Amino acid sequence: MFGVATPGGQMDIDRIPVYRPRLPTADAIHAYLATIDSTRCYSNFGPLERQLAAELSRLLGSTEAITATASTGTAALIGAILGRAGRASGARRVCLCPSYTFVATAAAIEGCGYQLHFVDVDASTWSVDPDRLMTHPSLAEVGLVVAVAPYGRALAQEPWRRFETATGIPVVIDGAAAFESLADNPRAHIGPIPVALSFHATKVFGTGEGGAVVTTDGDLLMRAIQAMNFGFMGSRRVDTAGTNGKMSEYHAAVGLAEASGWEAKRAAYARVSALYRDGASQRGLGTRLIVAPRIASCYALYEAESLAEAAAVATALTEARAEHRYWYGLGLHREPYFVNAARDPLPGVEALAPRLIGLPAGPDLGPSEVEHVLAALSRGRDRTGT
Repeated sequence: MFGVATPGGQMDIDRIPVYRPRLPTADAIHAYLATIDSTRCYSNFGPLERQLAAELSRLLGSTEAITATASTGTAALIGAILGRAGRASGARRVCLCPSYTFVATAAAIEGCGYQLHFVDVDASTWSVDPDRLMTHPSLAEVGLVVAVAPYGRALAQEPWRRFETATGIPVVIDGAAAFESLADNPRAHIGPIPVALSFHATKVFGTGEGGAVVTTDGDLLMRAIQAMNFGFMGSRRVDTAGTNGKMSEYHAAVGLAEASGWEAKRAAYARVSALYRDGASQRGLGTRLIVAPRIASCYALYEAESLAEAAAVATALTEARAEHRYWYGLGLHREPYFVNAARDPLPGVEALAPRLIGLPAGPDLGPSEVEHVLAALSRGRDRTGT
């Protein structure tokens, strides 16, 4: 649980979870559930799902349909890959993918039949540089590139469109936590290259489980919808590779309630980010404490200057009973299942992954909890003299 006030007014911190999600209350969802009872439509592109898809497009700044909902973020990524590049075939079965990402990225790629080849990330952006990939020695075997928007740092469409034009290789963006960034700057971040979003409970916009494909390419959007409907489109004839990636009406109900409270929820997250920024400034932590708008609001990160400092900070957080996490582990190439996957030299991932520590976050994190976390960071930093 979070901190508990003692008679003396101090906070006795039992445990601060690394993330405590908050989705719409039962009361907020009730009216939508009544609609389900009335229509007796529970899945398969029901009226609530259609309403949510339209509302998501509106929140992302479009009067046109640019959004296809999905049962999970992973299903959205599979739908985007199948809609944009299809299943792996022929001589081009390799997918270039950053090692610094969550395992769902790789799972979706393998689920579409591609062979993983891990590439490095830039030290400042934490993402793959499309210009560097232009001269990758394996391009003749590459049928797909999956770029990742780390921690919700949305990727600009234009550099990746130039890459597609120059190489002829299709690109899909895994933007799992990037909903806020897309909504704030759709001109830069939304375009023909499909972006897969996650609406897992741990994301700022959540439906419990869910996701979406976002693209301005109407034909691609329909192909993604078809791919997430077993390959059906308007009939029970399978015309393309597919999976079951449809969002249920129950998850759409949560999503519609979430959309109704979107501005209030964003304000709650903004308050927590401001607490972190102000407290970090007072303690001299400067830019090493990373919160929104630099990343998605559902994250708070600390970038240690060295491995020694990272270890000291992690120890101090543990002593303070403040949960922390390496959200992307030490890179997918370090996971036992992927240890034999093809990869480039990964100095950027090796240097970044063990230094970027996920801190407690959530829309109702209080001033005392934030101060408790920052005090632990300061103690850990001071132990190494940095």
